[in-house]
Amino acid sequence: MADKTSIFEQAGPTVQIAQSVREMKCYTVTDGELLSLSLANGLAVLFFSLASACATFGVDLVKDIALSPELTSDGMTFDHIIKPTSFILAFVFCLAGVGAVLWRRSMIGVIKRESSSSG
Repeated sequence: MADKTSIFEQAGPTVQIAQSVREMKCYTVTDGELLSLSLANGLAVLFFSLASACATFGVDLVKDIALSPELTSDGMTFDHIIKPTSFILAFVFCLAGVGAVLWRRSMIGVIKRESSSSG
């Protein structure tokens, strides 16, 4: 007869807690700096998401236009105006995301520099 215990009732490996110590550097961050870092992170995520959405839309238009037997006047508008615009917007949003990441990096550099000079 088969064992009727579930996988949740079976005994697993024993876990032993190991004590460890590590050195960490701590930096003083003001409330305004914390909000600015959060804003920079949020903007980076937003801009990269918008860049991804615009690029995906552009690639989808390329696919649809390539698979279309003939283009109507609306199709020509999508091909000549909206498709390039979506790729340009994707590039601009990507640059804005990189700018937000660089802004965040510069804020972290200032925080580290000011924390190390004060102590």
